Parts: sequence; structure tokens; C-alpha cells
Amino acid sequence: MGEARRRAAADPTFGKPKRGLIISAPVEITGDSVLINSGSPDLQELRASLLYWDKLAWPTNNSIFIGGGPDIEFLEQAKVLIRPTYRFAGSGAAALIRAQAETLLNLDTREPGVWALSQGENSILVRDGILSQANGVALELYDAIPVPDKGVPLNEVLEFRLKRYDELQGLRLEIDGLVEKISASKDPPTELENCRRHIDEKCKAAIRVASEWQFPVRLSNLKASFDLKPLSMLRDGLVAYAGAVALGATSALAAALTGATALSSLKITGDLGWQGLKARTNPYRYVSQFHRELF
Repeated sequence: MGEARRRAAADPTFGKPKRGLIISAPVEITGDSVLINSGSPDLQELRASLLYWDKLAWPTNNSIFIGGGPDIEFLEQAKVLIRPTYRFAGSGAAALIRAQAETLLNLDTREPGVWALSQGENSILVRDGILSQANGVALELYDAIPVPDKGVPLNEVLEFRLKRYDELQGLRLEIDGLVEKISASKDPPTELENCRRHIDEKCKAAIRVASEWQFPVRLSNLKASFDLKPLSMLRDGLVAYAGAVALGATSALAAALTGATALSSLKITGDLGWQGLKARTNPYRYVSQFHRELF
């Protein structure tokens, strides 16, 4: 057996595209005001990020240092998480925002299309916005993404991710490839419907494998933001088509497995882009919201 075949047999991630997510602690920024809600990334968000992304980055700066605690130390030692350090002049708020932005730009330069930014209710929340270009589109999934509960040990998340890598990463890869598939199609509306169906199937697969786990699992919303500045006509077409056909309920994902009555749903909306980022077809930003316990 050749070396490549041996590595592939021992490591399900070998030869497959890796993706990284830039995370933060729960920090709310309004103008120059900074409200730090925790000294480490949110426990729930950290575990969700770890399940679906191969590597994490959490930047720090000379103005405001946030330690991290045992979870962050564990992930650094496991070489899953890196902490880029920046030195800036200016206020704490400006330094925090700039550190996140610089990390995305720097990592994207080194590894184009690999890294994305995590923003949301449990991570850095910039009230005044650092995204100014209205040339993006967002794919939003509601009650569709299974994630580990905040109390699940990190080593268990890593082991489960390795064990069920193909099913878990398949969902993210379908989301990543949405814009590229539609932009290459001669029939974008039909391809969009195909993508919606494939994403739904991957959501089902992720929930099925999550049901095997002995630890609590929650359902979450996920919003993936794409910057379409080189594809402005595609952006307008996506938003118009999605509105015209009212992309609503996908399958009753949770109901099929748990008897729950809530339906998952998918929609596409206009969103902000990122002016300084190199052209890419996969998402540059993800926002998660976590809901009820599923299993």
C-alpha cells in the first residue's frame, strides 16, 4: 500500500479541502464602547465551530487581551486553534475590530478561500458595522444544523468529527459550493432548486449521525454570507428568484427523527459584502444561533 493510501485509510480528512473559522469571545462594540461579556469564546459557539470546521483562529491585540481559559489551552495544544497577535494604535474597540478583519485578510491571502469569519449573538458583535458594501447574498437555514451542547467535552467533539467527517463536512461543502454551482449553470433557477434539495439532504444526514451520539445535541440556525462583487447580476437574480418562489420549508428534518413539529427552512436574502476581500465564491462570514435541545 502506498503512503498516500495509508494516510487516507488512517485519516478521513486526508486529501480533502480544509476550512477554518475565525472566532472571538462575546464582545459587543458600539462606536468606541466595548462590552466584554466573557473572558473566552462562548462554550456553545466554540463546540459548534469545532464540529464543522477543521481549524480555528482567535486573534488578540496589544490593546485588549482576553485570556481564553482551559478550552482554548486544550485546542492550542491539540494544534486545532491558533492565536494571531497584532499591535495597533487606537482604542480598544478599534483594535478588536481590526484584529478580526486583519486575521481574515491575512489568512485569506495565505490560504485563499479557506478561512471565514464567525460573527453573531455569541461572538464579536459590531453594532456600527465593518461591512459596508451591499453586494452580498446570504443563505439562511433555520432549525436545521445539529451542534453539540455547550457541556460536551472538546475531545469528544474532535473524536466525533473525525468519526463522521464525511457526513458533517458534506453539509458545509454544499453550502460552500452554492454560488459557484449556480454561477456556472446555464439554468440558475433550476440549479438553485437542486442546491436547496442537496443542502436539505445533507442536513438530514448530519442530524442522523448526531442522533448516534451519547451527548446532548441542539438545533441551530446558520447564516452564510457571500460577497458577490464580481457577480452582481447573479446576486440580483438569486435574491429575486428566492423571493419569487418563496423558498420556505425544506423537509421536516427534526420531525422525521424526533416527532418535533417545527420545520426547518431555507431562504436567500441580500446581504453585505466585504470590500477588501479577494474575490471568492464560498462564504466569508457565518452567524449561528442556537435553540432547543434535539437529542
